[in-house]
Amino acid sequence: MSERSRLWWEEITGPSQLVRTMAQELRMGRSVFLSAPDDLPWRSQMRSSVECVLRESDPDLLVDYIDCQTDCPYDAKGNIDVSSFLLDRYAYPEIKNGYRRSSGLSIQQYMMKHGVLRNRVVWVKGMSPQHVQNWLSFCKDHRPRAASDGLFVIECHEDSSQRRAAAGMKLLFYKDFVSYYDALLFNNMLAAPLQRFSLEWKQYLSTTAALLCGCDVELAGALLEDIRLNPDTPAPLPALLQIAEEQRGGKRYCADFLDAEHPFLLVRDGNFDKLSELLWKGQLQTIFPLLEYERIGLIRCYEDDIRAGLQEPYLDPKKQEPRYITQLDERVLDPKDAEIGTLYRMNHLRMFQDPSLYLLFLPESGDRERLDLLHRVRNAIAHLDPCPPEEIAAFLDGYPYHWQGCRF
Repeated sequence: MSERSRLWWEEITGPSQLVRTMAQELRMGRSVFLSAPDDLPWRSQMRSSVECVLRESDPDLLVDYIDCQTDCPYDAKGNIDVSSFLLDRYAYPEIKNGYRRSSGLSIQQYMMKHGVLRNRVVWVKGMSPQHVQNWLSFCKDHRPRAASDGLFVIECHEDSSQRRAAAGMKLLFYKDFVSYYDALLFNNMLAAPLQRFSLEWKQYLSTTAALLCGCDVELAGALLEDIRLNPDTPAPLPALLQIAEEQRGGKRYCADFLDAEHPFLLVRDGNFDKLSELLWKGQLQTIFPLLEYERIGLIRCYEDDIRAGLQEPYLDPKKQEPRYITQLDERVLDPKDAEIGTLYRMNHLRMFQDPSLYLLFLPESGDRERLDLLHRVRNAIAHLDPCPPEEIAAFLDGYPYHWQGCRF
C-alpha cells in the first residue's frame, strides 16, 4: 500500500505536480488553501510527500498537523478561537498571556513579533465549513515575510470554487492537477504485474477501473487487487459493487463531498445505469478495436470464400426468393467491407441455387464458435449495453484467435 501511495503522489504527473506546487508556494512564504474532495487518495502520503520536498531545501522547517475534529476546542456554535488555540499550543506562558489589544498590534502581528510560529507550517485538516471560515479569518491578517514567519496549509474538503482565498494564500484545487489520464496511467502500472492476464486483459481492466472509479485511485487499486485475488472471475463492476457493500456505512462511503460520478455516490443513489454506462464505455474503448482486428483476420483467412458468397444470391427464408447480401440497403461486393454481423449472417444463410450449402462455410467448429462469440460481443456493445463478464472473459482469453481454416 505504501508503494502505491508514493507512486501516486511522487511519480504520476498530476498529483506529483500538485505536491511540488504546494511545496514551492510554501518555500516562497505563501500559505496554501487546498480544496480536495472526500475521495482524495492516501491523504497522509500527500502530506508526507509535501513535507519531504520542503525539507530538501529547509531541513529545520517543522510541519505540525492540526485535526479540527480532535485537536481544537470550539463553542456551542462550532466556532474555533484560532488565535487562542495557537497561543495555547505554541507560545510560552508569558507570551500567551502578554497580548494587549491596546498595544496597537493585531494578534497576528504580535505572534509574528514573538516568533510563536517560527519555522513552522501549521497544516489544518478535518474541518467543517464553519472551521474553514474561522481559519481563513485568522489567515487573512497573517502576512508572513518568509517561511520562517510561520505558514498555514488549509486542507478543505468542500468545493471552494466560489470562495475567496485569504490574502497571501495560494488557492489550489486538486481537480486542476489530476485527470482521468493520471488515473489511467496509474492503473496501468498497477495492472502490469498481474501475471494471470494478457496485455489486452490488463488494458481492459485498467481502463474500466479508471472509468468506474475516476480519480479515486485508492478505490481503483482495491478493485484491481480484488481481481488479482480472484483471477478466474475478473468482473470489474461486480467486484466494485462488492467493495461498496463492504464499505457501506463507512466514512468514505458516506462522505458528503464526493465527485458526482463517484461509484459510492452512484450506489447510494441507486444509479446503477450510470455504472453500467461507464463499464460499457470501457468496453467500447478497449474491446471494440480488438473485434475489428479479429474481423480483419477472419476476412484474410476466408477472403476467397467470402467473395464467392457475396456473388451468390441467398435464399430468403421468409419470402423464399433470391437476395444478395447488403449493408444499409447497399450491396456488399468487397469482402473487406463485410461487418461482423454480415459475416455471421453469411455463415447461417443458405445459397439460393443449392440450399444444402451455406453462403459462407467455416469448416472448423472452433472458427464458427469464435464468429458467434464476436457477433454476440459486438452486438451488445454496439447496442449500448455492457457485454456480460463471462463473454468478455471468453473473448479476451482467446485473443488473438488463430483462425483454424486458414490456408497460410
